[in-house]
Amino acid sequence: MHRPIVALAFLALIVSAMNTALADSSAARMPDASWLAGSWKCVSQLAAMGNAPAHTETSTMTFQPVLNGAWLEQSYAGKGYALRGFWRFEKPAHSWTFISADSLGEYGIEHSSAVMQHGGNILTLSGSIMLAGQKMSVMDYMTRRGETLEHVGKMMQNGKWTQGDKTTCTRNG
Repeated sequence: MHRPIVALAFLALIVSAMNTALADSSAARMPDASWLAGSWKCVSQLAAMGNAPAHTETSTMTFQPVLNGAWLEQSYAGKGYALRGFWRFEKPAHSWTFISADSLGEYGIEHSSAVMQHGGNILTLSGSIMLAGQKMSVMDYMTRRGETLEHVGKMMQNGKWTQGDKTTCTRNG
């Protein structure tokens, strides 16, 4: 499933920005996530799903502030798959919200907890997506390692969590 890759982008945003926000809860705007701006190259190890076997895929992801800086827009383009997402920092809850839609007709919303783990470098998002008319629970785990973003996406299938992808992104250029 490609959708968890979106959360990867969020890691970079949340780790850097969330640390700033938690340290200064009086911030009047979205925490600085400018280091995410630009283009990223991603390599995803995707699990077998439906008729598709497990495989590795390369993609491109970009970030840019939009709507007067209130949101961070994410665009993802891979082989036969595209996603558009929007991130927003919720000051009162010290958490992030992520809203997405993709080229398969999926759409969803996820939220982070207010707690960052392991020194502020790991973020967990949870929420749900609509897939083929069915609501599916999802979890995304993101880790920032310098200028590299790592993501693991999981979804609830038949009552158990199944890993859909493991993705690593590096700045493009």
